[in-house]
Amino acid sequence: CLKLGALSRTLLNASGRDAKWVHDLHEFVPGLRGEIAEAYKPTCLEWERAYLHTADHLITVSEPLAERVAARYMLPAAPTVVHNTPYRSSFGDRGPDVRTAIGLSPEVPLVVFVGGANALRGCETITRAISRLPDVHVVFVSEGPYVQSLRDLAASLGISDRFHTHDYVKSEGVTSFIRTGD
Repeated sequence: CLKLGALSRTLLNASGRDAKWVHDLHEFVPGLRGEIAEAYKPTCLEWERAYLHTADHLITVSEPLAERVAARYMLPAAPTVVHNTPYRSSFGDRGPDVRTAIGLSPEVPLVVFVGGANALRGCETITRAISRLPDVHVVFVSEGPYVQSLRDLAASLGISDRFHTHDYVKSEGVTSFIRTGD
């Protein structure tokens, strides 16, 4: 949170420490859509206007996001891009894979969602879309109460047999694990 980062650095510096603040921009807030996003977007946009320029450094996950944020807030430099990807050496074509883990044969189409499942990431939309694709299965490699709400939604849509979940896997094994998804 921008406000928390700015306040923390201010308090640490006031106590005699030389604190630096690097802020990680996860989303392009103006582009977020949906009921939940609309509820908190005004506050987030205000915090971006108030605090984004005060961070010692900004990072983000892609060049397009860095460019959009830099243009919107007229930053002197675009945020540094730090790709959230594994090392090529961590990828393998052997070992555990998502299809085997959920017991799905290779010819069945499989959509894989990896990461923190939540409403802002369109997880309900994904689940509803699967209900309209009669041969497609989906697996959420995620955890938490929200995943249970998706399981409940899948049941209400009559697709429990095509809706799967799997606990998180170690970060260095994600790419290899999902290699058998479509």
